Amino acid sequence: MAGTPPHEMIQDLEADGVIPTPFDLDQFIAQLAEQRGRRIRLSSFSAHPDAPSGLVISTRGTDYILHARTGSPFFRDHVIAHELGHLLLEHPGQPGCTDPGELLSGLMPHLDPALITRILGRSTYTHAYANARERDAEVFATLMLAGRTTEKQWADGGAGLHQGRHRTPDDEACRRSLDRLAHLWATLTRAVPCVVLRTGDGHLLRHPVQRLHRCLVEINDALLVLAPYGGVHGAGAAEVRAFPAGVSAEHARAIVEAAGVSAPLGSYTGGDINGGFNARTEEVSSLPTTLEYEVRRLELLAYEVRAKPRTNALVR
Repeated sequence: MAGTPPHEMIQDLEADGVIPTPFDLDQFIAQLAEQRGRRIRLSSFSAHPDAPSGLVISTRGTDYILHARTGSPFFRDHVIAHELGHLLLEHPGQPGCTDPGELLSGLMPHLDPALITRILGRSTYTHAYANARERDAEVFATLMLAGRTTEKQWADGGAGLHQGRHRTPDDEACRRSLDRLAHLWATLTRAVPCVVLRTGDGHLLRHPVQRLHRCLVEINDALLVLAPYGGVHGAGAAEVRAFPAGVSAEHARAIVEAAGVSAPLGSYTGGDINGGFNARTEEVSSLPTTLEYEVRRLELLAYEVRAKPRTNALVR
């Protein structure tokens, strides 16, 4: 219902049995589509400086959720949940009676603009949370995903991916991770302050696991914004294979990302794109989506950013 606060909407969904336990986003979307009597279709697109990180396009019987390709399945799921928040909170969007521009034509060339009834986008390139609709959708996504028990794959000491149930880390573990990520978060958000969600409610999103979830999302948002300025958001397999023997694939992945973080900060804040958009973003569907895995991935990245002399020696 329009005007329902995000936390009350989630309580209603839980009471209706729409949110599965353990949580699975695909299953949640399927149950949501059945409850609403509307199809929900997911699609991805290449990230671009002028494009939002996520987009919802509604027609008479179908809601299309589009998300930017990213090397982080955790972040991808958050963007999708943000767009679901727009749908469930019944946010009005831009009328689709006419084609809103080249962006839509490029993303969904098969869709007749005359059939579109609503368009809403999740942008990280401007003051993303300056309006209440965007803040509410972002709060919805955070409350929906943070701390959910999931049954997904996770990485176990570099020994491979394993199937099992992932439970919420305890408060102290969340605080330790926040401490380890603090320098990376501060470095990135100092350059891209628009990615930080400020709710205006000091009691909202104060639980350690919710704060950790926000930290991970905002780091990913900043990396996505910086990608066109020379950063690498997701290391490709070719770069990983090129590292010396003895460097794990997971560690190498963090090193490749770290090498792309420091350089773009100056060019972004100075407004110099250095040759235009050249981001390489690889979506790795086989990676787990759990908070646990994302914490590990970004903690490695944070370590490499702080140890930049060693990073430079490895990537020369």
